[in-house]
Amino acid sequence: MILDPEARRRLTALAYELDDILAEAEPAPPEPAIASGTADRRLAVVVGHSEARPGAAGLAPIAAREYHWNRGLAAFMESAARDHKGLALRVFTRDRGGLRGAYGRARDWGARAAIELHFNAAASAQASGTETIYGDKARDGAFAAAVQAAMVSVLGMRDRGCKLPWAGRGATNLSLLAVPSVIVEPGFGSNRGDCRVMHERRGPLAAALVAAAVDFLRAA
Repeated sequence: MILDPEARRRLTALAYELDDILAEAEPAPPEPAIASGTADRRLAVVVGHSEARPGAAGLAPIAAREYHWNRGLAAFMESAARDHKGLALRVFTRDRGGLRGAYGRARDWGARAAIELHFNAAASAQASGTETIYGDKARDGAFAAAVQAAMVSVLGMRDRGCKLPWAGRGATNLSLLAVPSVIVEPGFGSNRGDCRVMHERRGPLAAALVAAAVDFLRAA
């Protein structure tokens, strides 16, 4: 059966939503205590997907699923955050309690903004570029624009812009915190050129994401 592009998009969105529903249905193990941050500017970094359901596969040189590659990107962001006095950055995963567990811990910690890490995938190997997804223009729009500009500046790939969730994809994620929240899609794991750029510039990408968040939080 040959599906038209819109049908493919809807099925992909459904797969993402089903992944979240299944993760939320799993019993969560006891949570360790999370110490309060000391900085006024607290950035939550949520790693998309989970160890059990790791998301889309990236071609070489990424050669990994979204979850595993973005765990590495999150570690780079933790390192970059040390250069910014007054910033507290904490990484949250969906391995404990799924999507709501991750965002619940971010909320309890007192996050002032959140970035969820993903990368894109498409049926066509030609699909390429960088985009940021946001849920509410008044709350998230300025943050999304800052993050998108930072990624495009570092990666130099096609600017796909800031977008609202399509076919429901990402809508739940972006509704779970009452602070500016975005989902970043630096490139396409299904495009070898995008994978090369993302992987080679992972350190600068992490630094740019952190710097954009710091500037936004400082001005907020």
